[in-house]
Amino acid sequence: MTDEILELAPGVGPAAFSSGGRAAFETLFLGTRERGLAHLEIHLAALPRRVGRDQPWSGLINANQCEVDATHLRTCDVAAALLVLELDRNADSVGDGEAMLTHLYYQGDAEERRMILRSLPFLPRSSATITLLEEAHRTNDETLFAAGLLDSSLPARVLDEAAWNRIVLKVAFIGTEGERLFELVGRANATLSSMLLDFRRERLAAGRPVWGPTLEIASQAPCPGIVDAVVEDLNHGDPEARRAAARACLKVSDPRITEAAAARLTGEPEADIREILARSLA
Repeated sequence: MTDEILELAPGVGPAAFSSGGRAAFETLFLGTRERGLAHLEIHLAALPRRVGRDQPWSGLINANQCEVDATHLRTCDVAAALLVLELDRNADSVGDGEAMLTHLYYQGDAEERRMILRSLPFLPRSSATITLLEEAHRTNDETLFAAGLLDSSLPARVLDEAAWNRIVLKVAFIGTEGERLFELVGRANATLSSMLLDFRRERLAAGRPVWGPTLEIASQAPCPGIVDAVVEDLNHGDPEARRAAARACLKVSDPRITEAAAARLTGEPEADIREILARSLA
């Protein structure tokens, strides 16, 4: 192995692998450099076994104009990204690099696809990026969905509004924590607000819980129905629902909301919610 430093971001590279994992990675890296796609497509499936599935990193990292939560990266994901980057560097053209990436994804099993999807934030942006993110959305495998669309700002940076809205609605349906879908509030739009409020009504009619960030997102780009939803949730029995409604009061200006917030303030037992309501009325 050369003495070059291979990292996706400072500290995120083979130095964190086990000694056996580093040795296996070095062998695979040199083989990929020498033989290209023919080598990697044979050995990609062995990465979890040979390099490991440890998750030694934590916190946010910046790479390739993207923010990534390193907590969710496994050693095999990082190894895969570094190997695909090496493959891309040696490609004859951008089109060849895209073709190799999609080939590795489509010919792979679920574990290989997961590694490729986790690699995307670190790879050059291309039409293959969009294609594979859309594939992650279409899958019924929540692990693949998470690998492609959660824990990084890549989807928010590259997907158009219609695709983004479908992603958010699926996250709401699954019930995933909103924090795992990066730039969620920043990409709010009226169409998405309407979709989320319609979904909220369906959940309430079925007696099922409503996705927590619903009102926070909808309040960023208000649409018909938002006032009724905020007023209703200000008096909800669940403090989380009241907390979300209180935050929405900061964004949506309406006499009915002002009246409901003032009434709620006098009887709200949670100190942080009272503080948010007070700010909304100031």
